[in-house]
Amino acid sequence: MCGRPRSPLAMIGVDRTSKRDLDRQAFLTAAGWTVLRFRAADVLHRPRVVAAAIRRALAARGVIAANRTAAPR
Repeated sequence: MCGRPRSPLAMIGVDRTSKRDLDRQAFLTAAGWTVLRFRAADVLHRPRVVAAAIRRALAARGVIAANRTAAPR
């Protein structure tokens, strides 16, 4: 393993969480991944908000520079 933080992104189609989703998240977290969860409606209708949240998470983990956290215009 290279030691870099790992961050998968998954979009769920409905605004609920299944046991399978929670099991998958627990598995990924135990394996060292950071899991970011977004509602499908936000991904589809508020992509800039979602992108900003992803950039903040990446900056917090040192993957990108902190000054890259602002949403593009």
